[in-house]
Amino acid sequence: MTNSYKGPSSPQVLKIPNTQDNFGLTKLEFDQFVEKVKGGDESLFIKVFNVHFKSSVRYIQNKFSISEETAYDTCMDTLLEFRSKLKTGKINYGNVRYLFTKMAVHRYLDELKKKNKVNDAIQVFMGENSKLSLSDSEFLSTLNYAVHNLEDSQKHIIKEIFYSGKGTEQIIEENDITYSTFRKRKQRSLEKLKSTFLGLIKKNQLK
Repeated sequence: MTNSYKGPSSPQVLKIPNTQDNFGLTKLEFDQFVEKVKGGDESLFIKVFNVHFKSSVRYIQNKFSISEETAYDTCMDTLLEFRSKLKTGKINYGNVRYLFTKMAVHRYLDELKKKNKVNDAIQVFMGENSKLSLSDSEFLSTLNYAVHNLEDSQKHIIKEIFYSGKGTEQIIEENDITYSTFRKRKQRSLEKLKSTFLGLIKKNQLK
């Protein structure tokens, strides 16, 4: 019986990490940056922002057909998560650019699920309050009145976001606040605006 010679098995091809996939950093530079991050040095985030952040915003915006502001918020939240994972040693050198983008995609999808739940809740609320119908002019006048009745700080952030035509980055810079502070103020102000708006509608239409 003749044994056929099949030759050696093909070796597994391993992809060698390169600097392009890692914000332009070698492994040594990356490890040094991580140690600096753990010590409070934010220089790696300047590197991420300059090299990859804006392209991630464009990618998320195009992939999901959303506004630049929404994509920016998603990527900024991802940057904060990325920072936390770096500090706890959960991110290793390899293809960090891809990892950052993947994290941003997952974060947007998670936020979308939450938003859909909120929208479902609003539909239920409106269904239980079928008398809450109003014309376009009534809608605008009620909205303006609701904005007018917010606290000064809430009124300011709402006008900055929706009436000034400014982007998030410009608002943060001009108001000398951090992104985290801006996000919290925005969320609280929108929640207050929504509750005030719905309260005014119910008060006027359920008399």
